Amino acid sequence: MLNEVGLNQVLVAFGDVATTQRVVAALQAEGTCWCGITVWQGRTAMRISVSSWTTTDAKVERSLGAMWPLHAAPDTAAAIALKRSLEANVRADRSRSTQKVNKGV
Repeated sequence: MLNEVGLNQVLVAFGDVATTQRVVAALQAEGTCWCGITVWQGRTAMRISVSSWTTTDAKVERSLGAMWPLHAAPDTAAAIALKRSLEANVRADRSRSTQKVNKGV
């Protein structure tokens, strides 16, 4: 994981540029979820956006399950950090949605 998550954007690199591009292309073709490719601070990365209150823990798990097999040797520490960040974003997004509903927005 490359960035500190402030809202709902997570950036992940899979080693070198070619591997990151290959993982992103394969994930987009696979279709479980959609992640984009970006360059952040000079590094090519996969951009993950958690942007819907309908995103559940099960959907996060399914998306992660689609991502890791696409990378030949996933970094366990990176996988754990990514999972925790995505789960935290899901919880925060749900909390914001609940607050809006409670306020009648």
